[in-house]
Amino acid sequence: MAIVIDASAMTDTEIVNLVRGLSLDIAVDLKGFTSDARPDIFLDRIAPLQVSFVGYPGTWGAACMDYLIADRVLANPVIEKFTVDVDGAGE
Repeated sequence: MAIVIDASAMTDTEIVNLVRGLSLDIAVDLKGFTSDARPDIFLDRIAPLQVSFVGYPGTWGAACMDYLIADRVLANPVIEKFTVDVDGAGE
C-alpha cells in the first residue's frame, strides 16, 4: 500500500512521530544533503532499515543509513573501499 503525505509544512519531530506511527519496515531517503533535505528525520531512526537512494550522489557518512543503493558511476573507486557489493554485479 502506498501512502503519500505532504509533510513540507510539518516539523521534523511531527514527521518522525507520524512515520513511527505507520510502523515502516524500510525508509528510503531521496534527498541526502541537497536543497530542502530533512536529514534529522533519518538521524532519529524512523525505520529499522534506512536506505539512501540516488537523490544524493554519495554516502551520508553516518551510521543512521544502513545501505546506499548505487550504480557503478556512483560507487566509483573513490568510495569503493567503503562499500560492499551485495549482489555480485560489480565483479
